[in-house]
Amino acid sequence: MQARAPIGLLFVCLGLFQLASGNAPRVMEKMFDSTTVNFWWLTSNVVILMEPMGGTLRWYRSSTQGVTWEELQLTGDVSDDFAGWVFPCPSSPSKVLFFGTKSVWASDSAAQNLQRYPFEGRVRQVMFHPSNCASVLVLLHRSTPSGHVYKSLMFTADFGKNWSVMDPYVRDAMWHPQAGKAADVSPSSILVISYPSEEYANDEESITTTLYATSDYGRSKSELVKGALTLRATEEFIFTVQMEVRKGQLQSALLVAPTSDSDLAFVEAVGSNTPTGELGIAVTPANYRILDTGTGGVWLSLQEDEYGSRTSHLYHSFTGGLHYTREAWDLNHLEYWYPDFHVVKGLEGIYIANFASSADKDHDVFTMITFNNGGDWRFIFTRADSNIGCDGCRLHLHGRTSSVSRDRLFRYGPLYSTENAIGVIMATGNVGESLSDEKDEVKTFLSRDAGRSWEELKHINSSSIYEIGDHGGILVLADNDDPTDTVHYSLDEGLTWQQVHLPYEVSVENIRIEPSTTATTFLLHGTTRHKAVVVALDFREVQPRQCENMDYERWFPVADDNDPCFLGRVTEYKRRKRDAPCFNSEDLEHVVSVKNCECTSDDYECDDWYARGNDEQCTLYAPDKRVTAEQCMPGQYFYDSDGYVKIAGDTCVGGLTHERVWKMCPHNKSAHIPLIVALVLGGLLVFALVGAGIYHREKVTDAVSMLLSRNARPPAWREYQEVSTSLVDEDAAADEADNNML
Repeated sequence: MQARAPIGLLFVCLGLFQLASGNAPRVMEKMFDSTTVNFWWLTSNVVILMEPMGGTLRWYRSSTQGVTWEELQLTGDVSDDFAGWVFPCPSSPSKVLFFGTKSVWASDSAAQNLQRYPFEGRVRQVMFHPSNCASVLVLLHRSTPSGHVYKSLMFTADFGKNWSVMDPYVRDAMWHPQAGKAADVSPSSILVISYPSEEYANDEESITTTLYATSDYGRSKSELVKGALTLRATEEFIFTVQMEVRKGQLQSALLVAPTSDSDLAFVEAVGSNTPTGELGIAVTPANYRILDTGTGGVWLSLQEDEYGSRTSHLYHSFTGGLHYTREAWDLNHLEYWYPDFHVVKGLEGIYIANFASSADKDHDVFTMITFNNGGDWRFIFTRADSNIGCDGCRLHLHGRTSSVSRDRLFRYGPLYSTENAIGVIMATGNVGESLSDEKDEVKTFLSRDAGRSWEELKHINSSSIYEIGDHGGILVLADNDDPTDTVHYSLDEGLTWQQVHLPYEVSVENIRIEPSTTATTFLLHGTTRHKAVVVALDFREVQPRQCENMDYERWFPVADDNDPCFLGRVTEYKRRKRDAPCFNSEDLEHVVSVKNCECTSDDYECDDWYARGNDEQCTLYAPDKRVTAEQCMPGQYFYDSDGYVKIAGDTCVGGLTHERVWKMCPHNKSAHIPLIVALVLGGLLVFALVGAGIYHREKVTDAVSMLLSRNARPPAWREYQEVSTSLVDEDAAADEADNNML
């Protein structure tokens, strides 16, 4: 694939330039013959755009963030090749692969030059190595002559030049999240769920699968879990759903392994606030979603009916991903779509979620927010002195699910935040008793303090779609209810708004910017006159200068008026003053200083097997689930708890203390009888598991060790908590940061 000469306005049906005058951005639009286009950012400046034209494709490349374009030409005989899949390498986006059904094109120069290699198959998923772009895994659609469909796993170690089949019959595969990062994880570690043969690969309900790990592209394998059906992972945890026969019945379980465990010993996740210790809902490959793991715990949603339910149950694991507390029964969830759970980017422990009044199809939906990692959830109340003008009214906001109206006729702007615009959140919604999806009731709202206060953007008076650039210094939005020729923008975080006009009305689908959201050029795309159009909004000349120290202010998130402590610490951020007429540096560092607070009751949640009663105190309700002094043997530990544990990610020090106390088991021989019986039963259980093929024989020692040492030492969450505290509690570093900020 080679680039033709830049053609700029030759491809513009009605090219328009608005030279920067005052604060007006430059506008350039490009119209296409088709009704849809797709595009991908390769670097902060380079964009690839694809225009489907019947059975063929046209490709364009921009090195100016979409302001000007050049056409790309596929090389070689491509009459039978359909290239429609573009995959930039996450660790180095200038390295990109274009996949067809008979060829792959590789480039290490952001598609400026491409090399074609033979490749056979229909791509389903492409997975680059976490740190080495030359190593790539690809899942392919395969089919038998009789029409049965399955997947196979291929790999390349030389960036697409040569391909080999690693496993012909797979259900899922992935790189180990820490491959090439952690010293005790092999740089080529891969996890695969494999079928024994093509016959079983045709059966989606088959439980004959095996999850294995390999570090040499499948030449040697280490079996981990029999009957594994899914693979999902974050930087901290790996999850799989296991289906097996238990007591004569087919049952499923969610298994978890920390990525820090080099042996990947998977353990079943259990409920810590149910008397039986179960999650309460059978886990299937399609009904669970990992929502976030950013603060050391895990947020998880489970649907009771994966195909028709409009709600799911919200669970939270505070420590280690094994014990889960059910936070809420009815998280809003449209059928098999993603639930309404928004992680506020750039800040830890702030979530906004939509909950349903019931599991009925026509339930009411209301919005709540937590500022302390789920320690408590609260409604978003508006103030009489805000421009919303309603004292004590509730604000409800659309998320991923609720942004689709129930009649499926409209799509509202969902909750949106970015890591490089600290505290800025944009959303659509309404003020009232519950969330509305009536078109004339949905408005656009803005928060610049991480959701604590909100203002209605009354100049647009409708739902809108929006984007954030320049670390929050530029906000751009447009009406997405009806065709419009007006784009609204703010250069002072919503303090004032201005307009720029398009040459014709556009039905706006979205507004995009390069992935880091630090640039100053936006791409608006939609349709007009049954044709696709992409409009570049170039703000590079709207500010007179780059920001200096005097243009910045300090800001820290707070949940309450008089409490600056946030997850046990005060974190000060550096952000541009709203009215400062300047651009932020693209590599602006936001965090200025971090200092721990003294612990209060707000820093604690109920411990495992405890729950809050009507008096809001944590009370033990499942005493049989805890190991006590009478149930352990010398050399082991048990923990003594008063019912409280620190919220995951909280780093407070001193003050109110509710920490678990780990104690050595007493030398009381009579107290060891119950545990000896338990150990004998545990040993029989291990041999039963081995006989059932659940653990590979090489894992027998690990399984026995896990059962015998479950209470032999404090778990990993304790280590995480101590490390977090020591990292943050550095007064000298904070003082140095204070001195160097301005």
